[in-house]
Amino acid sequence: MAEDDKRLSQTLDEMNRDVTLKLVPYGGRVFVNNADVNRVDECSIELKCWFSPAAFSLDVTIGEEEHSRVTHYSDEDEGGQESGQAEQDIGWQLGDVPIMLTLYRVDERWLNESGEKNNGSPVLGRLHYYPRINTADGVVKDKRPTVTAWTCLGADNFALLRSRLIDFKKHDFEIGLSVLFPHGTVESQGFMGKRIKWNGEGELPVKSASIVWRKEDWSSDFHRKERMFDDKPKAELPFDPPREHIEVMDATRRIEAALGRLVTPIWLTVAALIVLAFLRR
Repeated sequence: MAEDDKRLSQTLDEMNRDVTLKLVPYGGRVFVNNADVNRVDECSIELKCWFSPAAFSLDVTIGEEEHSRVTHYSDEDEGGQESGQAEQDIGWQLGDVPIMLTLYRVDERWLNESGEKNNGSPVLGRLHYYPRINTADGVVKDKRPTVTAWTCLGADNFALLRSRLIDFKKHDFEIGLSVLFPHGTVESQGFMGKRIKWNGEGELPVKSASIVWRKEDWSSDFHRKERMFDDKPKAELPFDPPREHIEVMDATRRIEAALGRLVTPIWLTVAALIVLAFLRR
């Protein structure tokens, strides 16, 4: 019985440490390599992603580096104020660090070989953290650290992602990357929230990955458009002109009236001359 309790405790602990990171790609590139004897069509995809927590329910802090607080409105302010009064943070928020995700195309043979080398469970991916590099001579001066990750896809799914990446400029999809964090790094916050503090050392296993595309009205939370909006024509509201328009129109009327008063005597004079000329005949 004690053995069952221990196994259950380990299972629950692993479920708590298995965290899905929602990644939004902002750019990418495709690498095509030369043919090889073992793999004729060698190809890989690299996506530059940013972590996007769902409703701020997941807080991930990596490392213990002290740095100026990241400004989200201007890249020029990321280095902090020259006066040294910039606010300081300990550790980096995952949302402030670019995530370079590489996707490889694999087949059943590769999965079987990987499983044989790892006690029957193929390696589906890994995640690494690289701190900033700031050399004394200033040649290398990173503003942010970097997170890299890789995972693998089957041939059909890889071809689908590659075609979408090449054909469309705007990437209308997001990626869910399930990562297993170390023991003692995940703290539950309420019913759904989690807070993670990882020192950034070593590599983390990627347990799974999924890619979701969104197109038009895909959400079941919204009604059909014809139910949301009334198709009947709405009565037009009376037009209420602005004050400036009223003042301009009043001034125009006054000018027209003044011109009318000036023009009237001229017409009377012309008419009198015509009558006088007629009577002299």
